[in-house]
Amino acid sequence: MDRPTKVAAVAAISVAVLVYALITAFQAPQPAAQTVRETPHAVASPEPSATATAIPTPKETVLKTGAPSLPVNLTVIENGAIVNNQVVGGQVIINGPAYGYTDQMVEASSGIVDTPNGPKMIAKPKGEVLPRNLAAIACWTGGGLPGSNPDNTPPRQTPSDPKQPVAPRFTSYCYGHSWINDAVFNLLRTLTPGTNVILQVTTENGYIYAYQLTDSFHVRKGLLGNDPRVTDDVVNRMVTVSCYRPDGYPAGNATVDNIVGIWKMTTVLDRPWSAKIGVKIPHGAAHVE
Repeated sequence: MDRPTKVAAVAAISVAVLVYALITAFQAPQPAAQTVRETPHAVASPEPSATATAIPTPKETVLKTGAPSLPVNLTVIENGAIVNNQVVGGQVIINGPAYGYTDQMVEASSGIVDTPNGPKMIAKPKGEVLPRNLAAIACWTGGGLPGSNPDNTPPRQTPSDPKQPVAPRFTSYCYGHSWINDAVFNLLRTLTPGTNVILQVTTENGYIYAYQLTDSFHVRKGLLGNDPRVTDDVVNRMVTVSCYRPDGYPAGNATVDNIVGIWKMTTVLDRPWSAKIGVKIPHGAAHVE
């Protein structure tokens, strides 16, 4: 393999073992009759004293989302704010079109990606989530969709036995390339939880959601599908994945880690991001200034 090919190979989102592990890690036990979702066992607690005052547990706000739908665009805004259900101000640091990536596409992957230098073989054929080019974001259709919840998402069918339903999935998974030159997820590794960073997700059915970054970490590619931080299945949760290439990483070396972002949906937006407060954009329109 020549040096340009090795350099381009670092853009691959995962190796075959990663994708296989990620897919199989989500396979829920198949019940004999109907779908059953287990609940944690109760833990005994000490009885409160007579003078103890009960502290109410705060209830989490239930978002009224639209029907489940694939993302068509992901935008990360730094130093913006949500005002009247719109992200305003700040600057866009990540932005790219998104599309659905099926299990069939994983198996049929050619390992070739369009780069500024033309099509390049950057991964082994088959078995990888491989966005079609350096600007595109591939969202795995085997995961959940934004807007999915137990009330609107039916049990899934398994390829091995379509008559046996298994529990639906809710966490969404989106993959993008990192590279030595421009690529959509190059700055994913720079994001820090707790800072003013907002992920805006626009879906096929026109809904727009805002997510907050709750965790960011890197993990060995072969262990991605076995990491509970990644595989945890939660309503209104999104996981973004890319190759991890820290500053100073040798340009000719293939990456061995993935950088992972964990996002929690916080707001259903009325309009897309605007650099200026008060600018109104038609609902559902793609807008990046």
